[in-house]
Amino acid sequence: MKIIAILPVRNESWIIRHNLNILVEICDEILVTDGDSTDGTREICSSFEKVHLLTDEEKGPVKKENRRKILLERARDFEGFNYILALDADELLTGSFLSSDWKDLLNSMKPGDSRHFRWYWMWKSPQHYREDDSVWSDRWMHCFFRDDRKSSYDSGNWHEARIPKTYIDRSKEAPNFGLMHFAQVGKNRMLSREAHCRVIELCKKFYSSTSINKRYVITRDERNIRLKRVPEEWLLPWEKIGMDFEKFSDPELNYFDIEILQFFKQFGTPHFANLDIWDINWEYKRQLALDYEVEGIPESTIHDPRNWEQRLYHSYLHRHIKNPLWREPQRPFVQGLKKLGLKRSHFEELGLLPKIK
Repeated sequence: MKIIAILPVRNESWIIRHNLNILVEICDEILVTDGDSTDGTREICSSFEKVHLLTDEEKGPVKKENRRKILLERARDFEGFNYILALDADELLTGSFLSSDWKDLLNSMKPGDSRHFRWYWMWKSPQHYREDDSVWSDRWMHCFFRDDRKSSYDSGNWHEARIPKTYIDRSKEAPNFGLMHFAQVGKNRMLSREAHCRVIELCKKFYSSTSINKRYVITRDERNIRLKRVPEEWLLPWEKIGMDFEKFSDPELNYFDIEILQFFKQFGTPHFANLDIWDINWEYKRQLALDYEVEGIPESTIHDPRNWEQRLYHSYLHRHIKNPLWREPQRPFVQGLKKLGLKRSHFEELGLLPKIK
């Protein structure tokens, strides 16, 4: 049986070489779909013999919503009840995957079985991870299964499932193995990526701006932060094959920024005033994009479009990591105002709340 990694990527040149250098030690085949990368990601992937880079000609348009479904279909071109490892580009396996425990795990799995691994979030450094009461601690990722050649992904959306649901329902813990998630390594990329998620969800009308802000603000919670040092055995096996975990690029302008600027031009900045994205200097980003002759960005200066209530609202969010009471209509205070006959329109007319469009 083969171990097959399935990996959707887009503009991941900052880390994709690290990921693939590790996967070639573990996997027999590596299947990659690329979402129109412009930073050399495709070229890096093509330089690895085990990597099969899926092109539009092979499988039609590779849409973000169905990337892993396409990858699983391609994995089934290989005969047998193979093992499928579903990763993101910024997740690196710990060194324990080279131990005899890994072979024992493979031998214990039958078609249809699944395992989930500890998901460690590196925090602003490749040498430390979160280990506290935050949403980034004590997490597990369902990402490994032995294919029964029947189960499939549901039609995806913006937050596509990592593995088919039928495998999740019967998954078991595999605590000896971990994924090191590097998404939060690099301040510029971290802030831009989260802003990008907010913007996409608003433009696709998945949620209201207030609910988007509430869902994402918890990811910034550092009020009682505790970090742990990455154990030597997680990285040492990879360092022995020449990998460097100290140098990761974090440019001031990245593709998340460029796409947000293009959304600003399409919809206008007032459309995004209520989103918690204005701690980033978007005018500076616009000037950088102009220097690089990026197309489709606003021609005029970007000013902060928020009114005073929105500024106060975002400040409260950052300080308390939750919505203020006037933004929580289900709270008793707001319910009491309703009993007095006060409606949102009254507060909008007074300028105390933003008008909902």
